[in-house]
Amino acid sequence: MPGWMRDRHFAPPRSVRTLFVMTERWESGVKARAAEVESLDEALDRAYAARDGSAAANTAWAEAAAAFRSALDAFYAPYDEVLGGVRAGQSGAIEQATKYLVADPWCFRSGYLKAELMHALANTSLPKGVITPLREVVLHRIAHPQPRLLRYAAQLAANLWDQDFEAQITRFEVEGSAQERQAAARLAAGARQRIRSLAGHASSPESRTGTDQ
Repeated sequence: MPGWMRDRHFAPPRSVRTLFVMTERWESGVKARAAEVESLDEALDRAYAARDGSAAANTAWAEAAAAFRSALDAFYAPYDEVLGGVRAGQSGAIEQATKYLVADPWCFRSGYLKAELMHALANTSLPKGVITPLREVVLHRIAHPQPRLLRYAAQLAANLWDQDFEAQITRFEVEGSAQERQAAARLAAGARQRIRSLAGHASSPESRTGTDQ
């Protein structure tokens, strides 16, 4: 099980049968599937709270856990392969990762996968077709900041950087709400630091001679 799916208690196995959307091209079923997972998670919470020691309540809890686990596994199963494909520079995997980030799903552990996908996309060569939607993903993280994700959005921003994109981020720093200004400043600082770091690495003697470890 991937790291971002750990640390969740499920009912014991007894009696258990074992899209923020920008353009039509980037629409997908990610958001709907995430909503199903979230609904089943809420049902599991209700079943857990309703336990009264009776066999019926325990069975309802077990069945809710089974339904949630099944939906959770189905939702996340493709993304191990997607992550591997992104790291290998595969265009299809990069597009699937972009669709997930564009949809911005909200369900159990969805934020952990967003962080992993942004980190992977920050460290691969991106095809031209995903640049615009991924820039919108970064700007969305400024407009709707989640502190844990800003670090990864900054990494991704560095891989999308040009003068126009920098100007869009600067506009948030100047014209945004207090929350947006703070998020934009943090993201821009992180992106610029990463750009400088990568540029320094690329110009180092070890990098140029292929002797870096």
